[in-house]
Amino acid sequence: MKLIRKFKCDLTGDNCVIIEIKGEEICLLEEQYGKFNFTFKTEKDLMKKEFNHMEFDYDCIRVNVEYRDGNKVDFPVKTEEEYHDFLLNSKWQERIKKFNTYKTEHFYDGFKYLEY
Repeated sequence: MKLIRKFKCDLTGDNCVIIEIKGEEICLLEEQYGKFNFTFKTEKDLMKKEFNHMEFDYDCIRVNVEYRDGNKVDFPVKTEEEYHDFLLNSKWQERIKKFNTYKTEHFYDGFKYLEY
């Protein structure tokens, strides 16, 4: 399996960590469960936007999961990086009976956080 090497760094460019993502496996999983267009590639990109803008829309997906124990949950996946982590997390995937994904648009309202 071909590995793609990526680097994750802090804002200063120091403290870089090598992250290995299984490129071919990601492509196969995206073919099976869907390839989506996300507004944000990484959590860092999303946080930067939240810091600089109080309100904005963005494209993401929601995942509807049914676990082997019968519990169900539906939650947003906001970045492409988070989606890939979800697909590759074998410990979590073992607990899932089935899941489906669907495209959606979310709205970030920073003013709501200021109310509390």
